[in-house]
Amino acid sequence: MNSRKFWLVGTLIVIWIVVVLTSLFAPDLVTGSEQAHTPIAANITWICGLAATRSVIKIMGRSKGPQKETNVVWIYGGISIAAIWIVAALAAIFSPVNITGSDPTQFPLAVFISPIAAVILTGLVSQLFENRLQN
Repeated sequence: MNSRKFWLVGTLIVIWIVVVLTSLFAPDLVTGSEQAHTPIAANITWICGLAATRSVIKIMGRSKGPQKETNVVWIYGGISIAAIWIVAALAAIFSPVNITGSDPTQFPLAVFISPIAAVILTGLVSQLFENRLQN
């Protein structure tokens, strides 16, 4: 397997492992007098994972520039994107939950913010490395 395919597959595996772990272990949104649990991470992270997958395939699915330079770009791109998603998972799972109201509503703010931030950063990193490949 060449370097580009290895880093493409490796980066996508990390993203989807993070999506599954965040969906399983992130705190739920708890609302109402009956304390209804809504697994909000299971809803948000899958959509964000799909958007990140698109960005990764877009950048790593093309081949431009000298082979040695593009291998370095794919390695750094893959490591950068994987690190972004690992940090997002840690933030979503281990961040404190905001508790408000007389019927304590538990609002896990990091579960909302971290996957969206990871998608935005994945897009920025992909664009950065795409520009590097074009120059």
